[in-house]
Amino acid sequence: MIRSALPIALLAALAFTACKRDQPADTRDAGTDTPAASTPATAPATTTPAPTAAPAASATPAQVVAVELGTAVDASNKVTAAATTFRPTDTVYVSVATSTADPAASIPAKLGARWTKDGQTVHEQNLDVTLAGSGQTAFKIAKPSGFPAGRYRVEILLNGQPVQSREFEVAAGG
Repeated sequence: MIRSALPIALLAALAFTACKRDQPADTRDAGTDTPAASTPATAPATTTPAPTAAPAASATPAQVVAVELGTAVDASNKVTAAATTFRPTDTVYVSVATSTADPAASIPAKLGARWTKDGQTVHEQNLDVTLAGSGQTAFKIAKPSGFPAGRYRVEILLNGQPVQSREFEVAAGG
């Protein structure tokens, strides 16, 4: 009796796992606190209403996938001259690569760059963007009279939430 029950239990577990795997995923994990748009799901048969589950804290329909610093960007906003050390009079660019969970979707978002030195904000810029598939957005900071030498940081924000950052240095001299 026990020998015949074991194969049946294994078969049932495999069938359950296969059914679970075929369900569509709502979004990809992007590591942010931005709630994701959810896909309607079939409610289980029950006599009492099920509580509404909050979206997963890290689920989002769009994400920042790469951040690169440099002294120049091309027409598609990709860094063409990567750098982490700059002269005081350089324009510092940060290229932000984004991706959406659904390449066909157009997702309105706010993308930002916060530039700091010694914990103090030097410059902040926020853009209202529409993210679709893979894309690049560039931000820049410049000071014709020259940045003070030292360590700086640029923090990238997606919908107001910090998602990635990069540190860089402005070297003394010209």
